[in-house]
Amino acid sequence: MYQVSLKEAETRLAELIETAARGEEVAIARSHGTLFTHCTAKSSSSNPQIWQH
Repeated sequence: MYQVSLKEAETRLAELIETAARGEEVAIARSHGTLFTHCTAKSSSSNPQIWQH
């Protein structure tokens, strides 16, 4: 798991998104200890659609 502070995540968001896209778990911690994690789910489509109209 890759863990960063909220402040660091703000400045390195693009890098963290790429890290998660490679399948690595990313955790973002607030200063008071709350921890948020993100894991990329595998898509059944080779070209997933995020927004659908």
